[in-house]
Amino acid sequence: MGAQPNIHIAGIAYNHFFGMGKRVNIKIDPFEFNTIIKTGKDRVDFNDAVFKALKNNIHPPEIVINKQNNKTTPLLLLGRAVRFLQTPYYIPIKNFIYQKTKGTVFYDSVLFSVLLLTYPIFLLLIGLLMYLISIPLPIIFTILVGLPLLSRFGVK
Repeated sequence: MGAQPNIHIAGIAYNHFFGMGKRVNIKIDPFEFNTIIKTGKDRVDFNDAVFKALKNNIHPPEIVINKQNNKTTPLLLLGRAVRFLQTPYYIPIKNFIYQKTKGTVFYDSVLFSVLLLTYPIFLLLIGLLMYLISIPLPIIFTILVGLPLLSRFGVK
């Protein structure tokens, strides 16, 4: 009896390995393998096709640099301030992951995963803190939505 897996290929790429403010591309595509996997050769063919599709699914983000518009805007300053406020969250995690993955190729992928999983907790803690000091819920919601959106403008 054979198997015909139904999978999706997910490619994740980011623009640099160190520092805050990564730009991330995520691309997910369905993958079709029309051969029923019965033998070891079929498994090897399946794996080869998956790796080829994965390689075609990883696209690092392009950074467009506008050298003529080198002004400091209020949005840039606000974005930098928001990124600075998130530094106490980012730096300890970055240092911990660096120590755990030192000398391996896994630093950035582990850092990305840990940040992806813990950032919502960080935002919830900020929201809870604001709630405990009696900030109205609409303002809390606006700030929590605005933090990740504004921090991307802090990169010049």
